Amino acid sequence: RKLYLPITVKVLLSTSWGLMQLMGESLYEMGYFLEALKSERVIADLELFLATPSAQVEWGCKWFKKKLAIANGDLKKGLLYWNGGSNAQYPEEVMKRVETFQNLTQGQ
Repeated sequence: RKLYLPITVKVLLSTSWGLMQLMGESLYEMGYFLEALKSERVIADLELFLATPSAQVEWGCKWFKKKLAIANGDLKKGLLYWNGGSNAQYPEEVMKRVETFQNLTQGQ
């Protein structure tokens, strides 16, 4: 059992999860898995997270809010922080998608 938990934690933290593809490390930093890790309920908590789209969006928004605060409200910088900054075009790609979705919802 003791060998299993470290492997689980390693995979948990290095994988992106849910609708917003939030990294396990990010969820951990925000406290999502802290109690679960203490009681070895990690798998149960992860299953609950994956079964609850509203929780995925809620925690993803909390993480983006944190990144936006680091960027002093600059949306483009916040998006780069969200994505790790390796793709300088990421903010423009996101904004194009936002425009596409807005047009779809407005019937254009």
